[in-house]
Amino acid sequence: MNQDTMINSNFYKHLEETAAQKSFVRVHYYSDLQELLKTTQVVKSIADRNGEEHLVLANGVEVPLNKLVRVGNMVAPGHDTDDAYSCDC
Repeated sequence: MNQDTMINSNFYKHLEETAAQKSFVRVHYYSDLQELLKTTQVVKSIADRNGEEHLVLANGVEVPLNKLVRVGNMVAPGHDTDDAYSCDC
């Protein structure tokens, strides 16, 4: 795990396990424009892109780990509660 990422080891382990399962999971993340995006995808892997780790989804989207809000049933570090991210409006 890259020290520059602000991802704790429990969340990183969750990402690795999710990628190994190859099943559909709900992913919430921020875009480059700070839009909260939600998708249900298979997580393929975690990949290093120019020194920054990304979550690689089956649809080809690569999300920087520091942009993740929630993956499956686990909220990313820095997002103490998922109340603000729970609405599927």
